[in-house]
Amino acid sequence: MTEMPGSSPRRDRRVAETVSFRLLQAVNRMTRPFHDEFGRRFGLGLSEWRAVMALAAVPGSSGREVAEITGLDPMAISRALRRLEKEGRAARSPDPGNRKRQRWMLTREGWEVFDAVMPVALERDAHLFGHVSEADRAALDRVLTMLSET
Repeated sequence: MTEMPGSSPRRDRRVAETVSFRLLQAVNRMTRPFHDEFGRRFGLGLSEWRAVMALAAVPGSSGREVAEITGLDPMAISRALRRLEKEGRAARSPDPGNRKRQRWMLTREGWEVFDAVMPVALERDAHLFGHVSEADRAALDRVLTMLSET
């Protein structure tokens, strides 16, 4: 490690040893291949893919609902939805119950992207968690559910 003039070597691994940091590492490792495999091929960013997954799971969601589903910042989701719309992959329509709200749906092109990417995403999931016991996966699922509800 190179020492900067006027500084002393210091190390504090407390953050790196937290469950939150380890979870962040795991998510980053899981999503790392996305850009190489699909980002370039489809011109799709990770936020857009997450929005596509949310709209596939819950068609007709508002931007705020997509943000809640994905756990992403509403502004990041708003930008992702607009990019999907610009690329013809998502479309919006007014919510009949609230004229200020827009409901988002995948277009045929959006479903084509989903159908191309999803099998590989499921394959990656199976590869990553294939060695994890059913009991451990169930425990992890319970913990992630609790975290997503806070």
